[in-house]
Amino acid sequence: MYEILALLVVLFGGIKIVLSAAGKKYVWFNDVTKKAWNSSVRMTAIALVMTLVSLYVLLQEFTIVQIFAVTFFALSLTWLGLAPFSPYMLELEEKIFKDLNRRGLGIIAGAVWAILFLWVLYEILV
Repeated sequence: MYEILALLVVLFGGIKIVLSAAGKKYVWFNDVTKKAWNSSVRMTAIALVMTLVSLYVLLQEFTIVQIFAVTFFALSLTWLGLAPFSPYMLELEEKIFKDLNRRGLGIIAGAVWAILFLWVLYEILV
């Protein structure tokens, strides 16, 4: 079942790379990114469902500690991709911190991370 998750990453990532290589990077941005991200409530709901479903699928084969080890790899790949844009990322993070008090949705992600952190620590230390 986790092969399906991997295939989805390859398909979406592959489409994005092909469009960018063909000089059509704005097609993805205008047709997918803008439409998907125009509602923080909808995106939070979708991301939460994806998180729970993928966690359930992965836990059928892997431990939470193994999943977090892979998360380190995924974060490293993300940082590698964002590193050339670090000045923009700092500006974005400042905006997010300023806006955080006005948007309660960020607490959902924080709660999920906190629960997962505690679970991983429990598994490692107990």
